[in-house]
Amino acid sequence: MTVIEDRRDQSPGPIKDPGTDRVHKSDKALFYSGLLAVTVGLQGGGSNYSKAVYDDYICSAWAPDGTPEKPYFDRLLRILKAADECGMIVIVNYFYWKQARRIPDDRTVIGVVERTTDWLLRTGFLNILVDVANEAAAWWKRAVFEPESIHRLIEAAKGVTVDGRRLPVSSSTGGGDALPWGRWLEAEDFCLPHGNGCTPEGLAGKLRKLKEDPIFKRRPRPVVVNEDSVSVENMEAALSQYCSWGFYCQGYGSGYEDRVDWTDRGREKKYEELSGFQTLPVNWGINTPAKRAFFDRLGEMTGGKRCPRKE
Repeated sequence: MTVIEDRRDQSPGPIKDPGTDRVHKSDKALFYSGLLAVTVGLQGGGSNYSKAVYDDYICSAWAPDGTPEKPYFDRLLRILKAADECGMIVIVNYFYWKQARRIPDDRTVIGVVERTTDWLLRTGFLNILVDVANEAAAWWKRAVFEPESIHRLIEAAKGVTVDGRRLPVSSSTGGGDALPWGRWLEAEDFCLPHGNGCTPEGLAGKLRKLKEDPIFKRRPRPVVVNEDSVSVENMEAALSQYCSWGFYCQGYGSGYEDRVDWTDRGREKKYEELSGFQTLPVNWGINTPAKRAFFDRLGEMTGGKRCPRKE
């Protein structure tokens, strides 16, 4: 989920998609099915992987000098409030690799981390977790976001307090066999390993390996696979290791392929038929077989409501 806006000079302005309003309306339905958290990105994500969009769009809650863009934070505040009313947690992601390059100075990046964390604390909401960088990895090709140094951003966020309170902080890893290690694992309050590209057996093995790390063993903590796929089998694998799991449903018309080939067809023309929760525009309802399969299983596990089916 993102509080998205394309800020290119040639753009006609904010994307005209009432996504935040639709999130508000769907929150309770999702919560009643047993969903307890959502991830919201302040620099967007991969909504559309076609080169013309993915390489050029501008979606960042901060200007290059670190100045916050007020509309992003206005929308985030509405989401925090709506989620809080439903008893849901918001995992706030700060940086996405395609957009972080638009803030070229590392000192500015650290300042953004500190000021954004302070802003989140001052909202007064207690339903916030922080993911400083989506999938910290060497392929960012920028040291402050890479595994050897990402602890600097985690520690910067952890160092911000308001009235003696701070936020729980982490940084997510990539899919496959990527895991936090060294000072990264030492610094984070909880773990956010992604499960993209993993089979159920591979994901279970990845989570076991994480928990067997001596650093983890010295201080066990919650593990949240907040990005994976539409595979209910992967959810079962994560739960077998006592880890939370995140439903990642991209949607057709995105140029992306994972456990589902989302390139197989174009974007649906009717709002009622829109697939996924990531490709714009988004239908936040539980309106496709993939969504219903996840929320039905979630409801069975939690005692939440099953999804209504169209006759």
